[in-house]
Amino acid sequence: FSPYPGEGAFRRGGVADELPPDISDFAGRQEVLEWIARLAGEDAAAPVQVVLHGPPGCGKSAVAVHAATGIERPDGRLYASLGARPPGAVLEDLLRSLGCPDGAVPPATDERVRLYRTMTARRRLLVVLDDAADEAQVRPLLPTGPGSLTLVTSRSPLAGLEAARAYELGVLDEDEALAMLGGVAGHERVRAEPEAALGIVRLCGHLPLALRIAGSRLARKPGWTLAYLADRLGDERRRLDELSAGDLAVRSSLALGYRGLPDPQRRLLRGLGALSAPDFASWVLDADLEPLAEAGLLQSRGLDEAGQERYGRHDLTRLYAAERLAEEDGGPARVLAATAGAILERTRRARASLLPAEPGTGRTEISLTDHGAALRTGWLRQEARWLSAERRFLVACVGDFFGAGLYEAAWRLAFYLVPLFELGAHHDDWHATTAVGLDAARAAGHRNGEALLLRGLADLHRAEGRMDAAAAALRAAQPLVEGLELARITLRLGLVQVATTGSRPAQAEHAFLRALRAFEEGGDRRGRADALRALGALRGDERALHESLAVHRELDDPRGEAEALLDLARLHLAARRYAPARDCVERRLQLNRRLGDRLPEAAALLVRAEIAAAEGAPDAAADSARQALETFTAYGDRRGVARALLALARAASDKDDAGQAIEHLMRAMGEYDNLGDLQGRAEAERLAGEARRRRGQRI
Repeated sequence: FSPYPGEGAFRRGGVADELPPDISDFAGRQEVLEWIARLAGEDAAAPVQVVLHGPPGCGKSAVAVHAATGIERPDGRLYASLGARPPGAVLEDLLRSLGCPDGAVPPATDERVRLYRTMTARRRLLVVLDDAADEAQVRPLLPTGPGSLTLVTSRSPLAGLEAARAYELGVLDEDEALAMLGGVAGHERVRAEPEAALGIVRLCGHLPLALRIAGSRLARKPGWTLAYLADRLGDERRRLDELSAGDLAVRSSLALGYRGLPDPQRRLLRGLGALSAPDFASWVLDADLEPLAEAGLLQSRGLDEAGQERYGRHDLTRLYAAERLAEEDGGPARVLAATAGAILERTRRARASLLPAEPGTGRTEISLTDHGAALRTGWLRQEARWLSAERRFLVACVGDFFGAGLYEAAWRLAFYLVPLFELGAHHDDWHATTAVGLDAARAAGHRNGEALLLRGLADLHRAEGRMDAAAAALRAAQPLVEGLELARITLRLGLVQVATTGSRPAQAEHAFLRALRAFEEGGDRRGRADALRALGALRGDERALHESLAVHRELDDPRGEAEALLDLARLHLAARRYAPARDCVERRLQLNRRLGDRLPEAAALLVRAEIAAAEGAPDAAADSARQALETFTAYGDRRGVARALLALARAASDKDDAGQAIEHLMRAMGEYDNLGDLQGRAEAERLAGEARRRRGQRI
């Protein structure tokens, strides 16, 4: 029994319509608006609840109000701003809106809940519950009448509301963002400066609140150009200061969420402010990131290729976290110093999945003799997937470490990443991290680290076909080291000399022999196998290549074995021993596929195409070349693309299809021109001349 009267005791009077004013220049969000309209139009036998959730400033409230404005309900449209208010206080307002006199509102929350449910049971209402904190705050406020619609906005998805339908609001797309900026600042101004407008959109991170503030500032400053505001926003140190207009401020919006966090989560958010990476997994700070995602300050990006859940954040959230870190903890150095060890150790262990250890370059988590066994268990492939998934994060960490004065960590991480960049043709990342790593090694006074990075830089230049630059990097590294590392540099210098136009084989052979002696004296069996392979390929010495192959097998070094097999295939091909050449290539391809090494597999496919062409099988040659072209294209390896196009052109010529050959060669010339590779361009022109003669046609 309740002493408080039910619905029938109250005179209804007028129907409440409490929605805040709609935004006149609302832009975008058509998908979610249509979705809400469909739900509102359904003849539901039960009440419907919708949760609009997303990060601070994404426009949740604006979407809810705009959607609600277009929805009619015969018994009223109610609005409540929740924030940190307890349900009982909100219920008092809602009951009054429904016609309950002041003296009839029960004092106890549970009584208010029962009365609210009674009063809404036979009404079709629209209720907007704005800025909800959690499920417990929302449940007592849900109307019970069939066909009633509740729109809830929250930074959290409120997954505990079992019957609710959730929609995550992110940032605006480019067109929507430009439309919003134009709606506030003036469409003519946006059209007059399209590049600057796009710059503002990007600096605001497509965030509706930031765009509204930027537009408001422009509207109040008719003398400002969009380029001027974009320039002001371009300074990260003052961007949050710039994104403030009247009582609107991105910093204030973020601060509300930050202040609502428990202390451990505040510290975690500040710690993430030390990282410039666009996304990350929870292992980085050894903490559960889901509470920050529930608070709308991080966003789940789903599972990566290594099976880890990745989290991202808006760039303005990153700036706010970095600002709090600087003010409350003195900056990023302490956080980065605490995490550097784990990042380096994890990366070093994963590096072993791509490249076995080299004596003298530091301990790894896997020995050479364990490498093949680990591959058979699948451990190495998982580690390689992890390294690939973390590539962007680790690249950013190199710069973060350097910026915090952690020079040792910066150069070591740059060095550990080289095999990933080499196998994946990530040349831009390779260049960027090597430049920072070299600066870090020099700042730390670490000569060996500088030499290791110069060696990696030489490998990068070799991959790009810039042999003179590769030789210069290796010569710069030689005075910095001695012993085994000097031998590795000498071996690479010989390889560069072999690949250089007008090379002198005698000089390369001398370099290989010097390296071989040093490896033998230093007990570096892998280095010895590499030197034997280089000598065998240069001399056409099958015995040396077989010895290299045997050593790599003994060491359980499948990638070294794969390289030796390809050199043997080339040797057999040159001697017109096609059957053993095919056998070596197929064994090489099996290893590449087992390792998941797509680019080395593509290189082997080109050799298989050469063998097929030599055997008079142009269709088989073209098939292998097409497979290689697909892989090189997918990985953005333009030099590989050009080589595959040459192979396709040769196959087309062998089929007397000069037109197809010329088409492939024109594409190859374009690739070589973009690469600045005169030698490759000359080969393409030579083949084109042959095709013209066959067809009697000019290009």
